[in-house]
Amino acid sequence: MSCGHCGAAIVGEIKKGKYVYYHCTEYRGACSDPYTREADLDAQFAAVLEGLRFDDEVLGWVRAALIESHMDASRHHEEAITRLETEHRKFQHRIDAIYIDKIDGVITPEFYDQKRTEWRAEQERCQRSIASHRNANDSYMQDGVRLLELASSAGRLFRQQVGAEKRRLLGFLVSNCTLAHGKITVTLKQPFDMIAGAAAATKSNEPAAGANVAGHPDSALRSKRTNGTSRHFTGPIAQRFGADFALGYRCGYAQQVRAVQDPTRRGA
Repeated sequence: MSCGHCGAAIVGEIKKGKYVYYHCTEYRGACSDPYTREADLDAQFAAVLEGLRFDDEVLGWVRAALIESHMDASRHHEEAITRLETEHRKFQHRIDAIYIDKIDGVITPEFYDQKRTEWRAEQERCQRSIASHRNANDSYMQDGVRLLELASSAGRLFRQQVGAEKRRLLGFLVSNCTLAHGKITVTLKQPFDMIAGAAAATKSNEPAAGANVAGHPDSALRSKRTNGTSRHFTGPIAQRFGADFALGYRCGYAQQVRAVQDPTRRGA
């Protein structure tokens, strides 16, 4: 966490033997930013993490979209595997045929060795790609749903945890944070920034006092609700979010899943 005024680091300091206050280190010169109580910071961080929580109805839409996206991805992987297996057999047929040509004296042994080496390399490439497609199908959808569910519980888990575990959880979820005048501004890591934006569209409440999530304007948090769900985050929109999340998940969000699981299990 850094100072929102001068950019220097923020540190904690114990007062009266038991109260923790955070303040600017003034490493870059005198800074007028006041001390902030740890309890106030905790309340603001908890409010930000509560912003990752979906309504059950919306979470169901997103889960369904992830499942549908996974089915589409599975078909893609299966088709790719079939195509690669066909390609692998094609190179094997070529190797078999050119071996007969070598035996019959149609080609030289040197030419045979050259082409065989080339086609064996192509077969190995096919095998690596097949293995990659098979591994991609294993459990990404289940982990993606679990990531959403864990993010939805982040605020509650943060409130339950002690200082060291709270900092560890924030380290997994937050990429940057500044403190100015006792108020924090938080930038969430991917995919939690996307989750926060989608979750915000389901809520009509204003942001918690002092808590700001960078990149998510107040207007997104003021969406009017109908029957408990935002008019602007209906089923089709939630499905599109689920599809976008699934695509991003396949492109790299998966590494966040296990990182988030450990601290939340201990805090549950």
